[in-house]
Amino acid sequence: MNFTDSLTRREREVTREVTVGKTNREIAGTLFISVNTVQTHISSILKKTGMESRTQLAILTIQNNLLENH
Repeated sequence: MNFTDSLTRREREVTREVTVGKTNREIAGTLFISVNTVQTHISSILKKTGMESRTQLAILTIQNNLLENH
């Protein structure tokens, strides 16, 4: 079990986009959702994973090779 297992499919998509360095606006455009929805997803992701920042989330995602898994 990894730290992304508790995330929804959409939250995993947002995590992937954060990890490749996209801004909230870029993520919104890629996933066809609003910037506010992106912000809501990121807040939920950080809360569920116990992370403090999107940078910490991206580093852990890369370290655990989770981009390819979801």
